[in-house]
Amino acid sequence: MRQLILDTIGGRRVSSVVACVLGLLLLEYVVCRFILARVPYTEIDWKAYMQEVEGWVVDGDTNYYHLKGDTGPLVYPAAFLYLYAALRWIAGGDGSDITAAQQVFFRLYLATVAVVLTCMAFSGRKKSIPLLYYALVCFSRRTHSIFLLRLFNDAWCVALVHLSVLLMVVLGYRRLGCIVYSLAVGVKMNAFLWAPGILAFLLGPGLPTGRRFFSTLCFVAVWCGIPQILIGLPFLTTHPIAYLHKSFELSRVFFYKWTVNFKFLPEEIFVSPELGLLLLAMTIILWLWFAFRKWLPSWVSQDPLLVLYSSNFIGVAMSRTIHYQFYCWYSFTIPYLLCRSQWTRNASIDFVIKIAVWGSIEYAYNVPPSSECRSLPKGTDFCDNPATPLSSALLQLAHVALLVGLARAQVGKKSAKLDSRLGAERPCSSILLHSLFTPPEWLTQRSGQQGYSPEEDSLSASMRATLPVAKRLCSPDPSAAEYPPNLAELVGSNVVASPLSAAVWAGSRSTMLPTKRLLCGATPHSVLHHLAVALNHNIVPVSSRY
Repeated sequence: MRQLILDTIGGRRVSSVVACVLGLLLLEYVVCRFILARVPYTEIDWKAYMQEVEGWVVDGDTNYYHLKGDTGPLVYPAAFLYLYAALRWIAGGDGSDITAAQQVFFRLYLATVAVVLTCMAFSGRKKSIPLLYYALVCFSRRTHSIFLLRLFNDAWCVALVHLSVLLMVVLGYRRLGCIVYSLAVGVKMNAFLWAPGILAFLLGPGLPTGRRFFSTLCFVAVWCGIPQILIGLPFLTTHPIAYLHKSFELSRVFFYKWTVNFKFLPEEIFVSPELGLLLLAMTIILWLWFAFRKWLPSWVSQDPLLVLYSSNFIGVAMSRTIHYQFYCWYSFTIPYLLCRSQWTRNASIDFVIKIAVWGSIEYAYNVPPSSECRSLPKGTDFCDNPATPLSSALLQLAHVALLVGLARAQVGKKSAKLDSRLGAERPCSSILLHSLFTPPEWLTQRSGQQGYSPEEDSLSASMRATLPVAKRLCSPDPSAAEYPPNLAELVGSNVVASPLSAAVWAGSRSTMLPTKRLLCGATPHSVLHHLAVALNHNIVPVSSRY
């Protein structure tokens, strides 16, 4: 019973994970209904969105320099206009029916949570995720506010990005996932922070060759670039300079009064270009370090979800400024990042650090207003943004701690790390390393049975002896490698003569199975099955699946 409880809490039982996900979605439905019924809507950007859309929908103006609202000029790509034009029609035709718009965002929030939990459950198949981290996805007060009470376009951007992750990582629809990701970029540019991780995921494990890198870039250009061009076509064909300048403006400097992450800096330093260049350089350095030390060597094959989530987190952590609504950019991913992070070898200490990091981030985005603000009118700068130097410093420390935890995280088994050194994603190395670190299932089943021989215990050692030749066999340069013609030469030249090697030799000679085809193109199960057949001296023709 104790083990059953531990397995359930630890997320090692499929039934417990499914029940947890369904229970959390039901709880979220109830909580969101309660929030919509009891907490009043707060106007921040909705009216400005409607004014920006009105210039295009009503007046037919496609010049981005003319599309403005109370908060300033329109600075989002064209997908934002299409989306909020539809929301304007839903909200009474002119955007005045806020309740109708909130109902749309309510369903959007539930769908986003469902997608995130599904992605986590899929990733938890390889390495279990304790149920606590599923629950933390739903425990953010600020995220509920952003979706249900503020109606920011950040919510749609985040929802589309997570949908693209579901399509690419979980369902395997990479082309469709890239199209949806392009739509997310068309709503708001912060989706670009996922781009390095998506590129690494599409490249696949191992250091990419020039040809593979070029082909991947072409794939991205077609399935991400062309949809973006089609989205902006009405504006690119009429006022292209205005559209490109305003919708993808990179030179904007945000107001100091709204910053959440750098409140401890003086305003003159915050607005200085040197700070922006420093943060940009740190972002690129971190992306490159994680790409070549974590993502490509092992994470892409072992935990692709962690690749995408960490890419976005690096971009957010190094952002020049973070506003309260920007929290939803990464709030859904923090629980998973914490789950996979590692600081020490002591699980209890790591758990305390994880809870402290999560609590610090939540506190920084939910600093209560001071008592002085209660007597002041709405619109007072420091009351609208109650962030303090202490809360900003705490947020930055939490970001740094999480980056350190990700840098020290060990994803996958030792064999996966060694496999990346022997030839990246080539199946040959994977098969041999599988036999080194994992006892063959058929050997485990035969152990102790009648007819079990000591020679069968030597299989792992025999396969270890073939490792140098296998490394040469799977060399990326065929002209530099001498490929043995069959399994007999490979095993016979590296394993001491024994009944095991003799049986394998006999089996390979009778079937004339090419070595490269067996080891570099087969699955571990098929290789071990063939060796098992040879050991039992029951030589049969090799089927086409080899």
